[in-house]
Amino acid sequence: MTRPPHECQRCGRSIPLESASGSSFLRCACGATARVDLFVRYFEPFPTGSAAAERTADQASCFFHESKTAQAPCDLCGRYLCSTCQVSVDKLQLCPSCLEGPAVKAGYSRLENQRPLHDTVTLSLSLIPCLFPITVYRLFRYYGSDCGVTPRSRYRNWIASVLVLMQLLGALALLALAVSDA
Repeated sequence: MTRPPHECQRCGRSIPLESASGSSFLRCACGATARVDLFVRYFEPFPTGSAAAERTADQASCFFHESKTAQAPCDLCGRYLCSTCQVSVDKLQLCPSCLEGPAVKAGYSRLENQRPLHDTVTLSLSLIPCLFPITVYRLFRYYGSDCGVTPRSRYRNWIASVLVLMQLLGALALLALAVSDA
């Protein structure tokens, strides 16, 4: 089964969605621009066999996809959702509409809109020599922590470790020099 292409509202031609990702604007050959919002699962292959979850006559259907079996209701509005539409947020099952609207307007605290980048903070702190104890603490405390939505390398932590080690060796050298002069 192939996914249906997006049709231009002006000329009716099909616009290929391969270049779209998330929320993007596509341009048709006639010059019209269309905004297309796609779920991440749009580009995944269709499930086959028993995983397809096609609806039979005695089963509830998804509010957004009538041919799919409902897996759970939305905890805010009660709409039935298939596995593609349901979004789990802190033990709640939300539909895309509630995730965009009421959950955000209500200031639902578990929705992330930013994350601290601990590795960047640690690297910045390692540049100030008098703060090396705080940097050492942050290196051990946040080394394996999740740094963001997209994976990041650990090179910032390694650079901070080298800088802290150099500061520590420098402080010990100064202390040894001061002791030997006394």
